[in-house]
Amino acid sequence: GVPVVGGSAGDGLDFGQTLQILGGVPMPGAAVFVLVETALAVSEVSFAHFTSTARRAVVTRADPAARQILELNAEPAADEYARLAELDPARMQRADFARHPLLLRTGRRHHVRAISGVDAGGALRLMSAIEPGTVLTLGQAGDVTQGFADALDALPRPPLMVLGFDCILRRLAVERAGMTARMAELFARYRVAGFNTYGEQFSGMHVNQTFVGLALMPPEAAP
Repeated sequence: GVPVVGGSAGDGLDFGQTLQILGGVPMPGAAVFVLVETALAVSEVSFAHFTSTARRAVVTRADPAARQILELNAEPAADEYARLAELDPARMQRADFARHPLLLRTGRRHHVRAISGVDAGGALRLMSAIEPGTVLTLGQAGDVTQGFADALDALPRPPLMVLGFDCILRRLAVERAGMTARMAELFARYRVAGFNTYGEQFSGMHVNQTFVGLALMPPEAAP
């Protein structure tokens, strides 16, 4: 019954070692956990700017510990992904991965399994867990701001603030689309405070390429 949201820390775009800092001392392998009790009304917020396509692939070989897909549809993972996304496998960049995410369906929703790069031998390196036998759907990114205001306008009352965790890949997409000022205006309008993340936590799941948060609102008026 307690909503849980959060995000993974990063180190720029190196995707190497990450850490927290406690009292000026680096703490690799640590996490910050905050439990909040409040009289305010609280609502979870989740928004992603992608849709699913009809193109699917099965993870036929993977290294879960390294978060690598070695084969898709029994083919080298990077080559098969490039074929599905209609990309040149020799020239794929991080922006391509953001525009064509791999999606995992859970229940009625799709969640991104974001690609952070291509490793030796054509393996796809992910930003979240992956297992052999997983069925993935190719996604198509849309307008990075479309629907964001609608999601926050759907809250019961205007938020006093939104504690937000916004994927770094969404920020890159916003910058490349020339919409930084538009997103900044939306963040200011809805009083969003937080940071860019490298994997988000929402409803017990590790997701990618998503904005998640907690909206804090005035308590519901007594009848």
